[in-house]
Parts: sequence; C-alpha cells; structure tokens
Amino acid sequence: MLPNPEIPPTGTPGGDVFFTPFLTEFTRPGVVTFLGVWHFVSGSLALVGAGAFLVVARNNPAALAGALVAGGFGGLQLACGYGLWHLKPFGRIIQIVLASIGLIGFPVGTTISLLILIYFFKPGVKLLMSGMDPRNLEPGQVREVAELAKGPSALLLGGIAIGAVVVLGLLVALIVFGIPTEGRIQLTRGGRWQLSAR
Repeated sequence: MLPNPEIPPTGTPGGDVFFTPFLTEFTRPGVVTFLGVWHFVSGSLALVGAGAFLVVARNNPAALAGALVAGGFGGLQLACGYGLWHLKPFGRIIQIVLASIGLIGFPVGTTISLLILIYFFKPGVKLLMSGMDPRNLEPGQVREVAELAKGPSALLLGGIAIGAVVVLGLLVALIVFGIPTEGRIQLTRGGRWQLSAR
C-alpha cells in the first residue's frame, strides 16, 4: 500500500500528515494461491481418472459415465485453478460453485467448504477478483483488500490442507481400486499401470 501521488497529503495544522492509500497491483493471498495449486493437482488427477475409466469403458456404460463426470470435473477444477492463480472473476465464481457442492461432504467437506465460502464472500476478496484496476479503488476499498493479509489465513490453510489430503487420498484410491468395471487398474512391480481381470 503506497501514498497516492495524485492526491495531496491531508492532516491538521501542526499535526501528523497522512496520505490516501492506494494500490498499484493486487497481491495474491496465500489462501488463494493454495487453492489454485490444489485445483491444478486434483484437476489433473481427475483427468487421469477419466482416462483410466475410458480404458475399460468399451463394454461398460457405468465406466463411460464415470469418465465423462471425472473429465468434466477435472476440466472445471483446472479452469478454477487458472482463474484463482490469475485473480480472474470466473475463478472466484467457479470456486464458490465447487465449495457449494462440497457442502454435501459431511463432516470434513462441509467444514472446509464452509470456510472457503466465508472467505470468498469477504468484501476484500470480491474486490481482489473483480477484474477492477487496483489503481481505481477507493481508499476504503484498498483497506478491505489489505485486511486479507491480517485474517486467520494460517487456520484456514491448515483446515483446507487437511481436507485436501483426505480428498486426494480418496481420488487415488478411486483410480487404483474403485473403478466399477470388469477389470481393475493396478500398479505392477515394475512401476507400470496395467488393466487386470478381477
């Protein structure tokens, strides 16, 4: 946050002089960065899962449906990750949609999704990802954006990290063990993936 050179300093005679704060650029908060990376990773895994479903989807409608769902969800997460990383408005919208869906995952998913929704509805986050030029923000709006750095981001990141580990484990387990087909994707001793009969 810097003084705005276009606005003269104000104050009281004989008192302290202060400047109107302004921003030259937005800085991505740690929470947004973490979620962006998470969506890149989980979205990529979802696409891998979609590919695994397609391997055995020829004679199995359930596997084909799983491939479509996993592929669509993976693509949505990758778009969300890109939007969050670059502070795009659509990134915030997709994140809100995904967190709303995550509310059904009681209790871990519900808790983490609720924390995410609370964060992304903060006035500062709305401004940060509004697409506005930061130099056009009013002083009060600048302070709302600056408040994001003072919030309990460590607590939120910790909660999201725990939930991420749980979800990531479930995704890997689904890919390796839970494909509802006549075969199963397994990792051989040589480090290669193969489709084996049940």
